Amino acid sequence: MAWIKHCNAPLAGYVKTNDNGNEVSYTVRARAFSAEPALAIDVRLTGGDATRTALAVCKKLARHGASELAKASASA
Repeated sequence: MAWIKHCNAPLAGYVKTNDNGNEVSYTVRARAFSAEPALAIDVRLTGGDATRTALAVCKKLARHGASELAKASASA
């Protein structure tokens, strides 16, 4: 696991537990924002393992350009 000592990236995320009585799943949602509020990347996935689902959300954010948004926000 990597620890970030200082982060200026505007990010948000949460996990919701879904229990239908037969099985439990987890919905993970994360958003990355640009310095301009008009641009955001929003990813939401549901899976049976909270950790794996969260990692999949992180990878999907990265594929959609969240790293570039963070770099642009840090230099703004």
